[in-house]
Amino acid sequence: MELATKAGVSAEVAVTKVSGLSVSARLQEIENVEFTNDGTLGISVYMGQQKGNASTSDLSESAIKNAVEAALAIAKYTSPDDCTGLADKDLMAFDAPDLELYHAADVGC
Repeated sequence: MELATKAGVSAEVAVTKVSGLSVSARLQEIENVEFTNDGTLGISVYMGQQKGNASTSDLSESAIKNAVEAALAIAKYTSPDDCTGLADKDLMAFDAPDLELYHAADVGC
């Protein structure tokens, strides 16, 4: 966000973390066990009414800087859109209710 602010643009950042386990069997024998542990950072920058997006799965400082710079470069070449931009802060939801959608389950073997 600091890099985008220095460039004089608005920005939004989304960070995704995915962990999982996949087990496949063939003829009642375990054939593959795969563990997934991935992270991704996506950034959207708003340069006036122009928008640029970039993402990276490398979460190092230099890779994030490169993603911000890529999003800025992309925004320069996109067509202006009157409806592009971040919502006003007073329209944002900061106190979302807990919908109790997560239910931990022990699926141990």
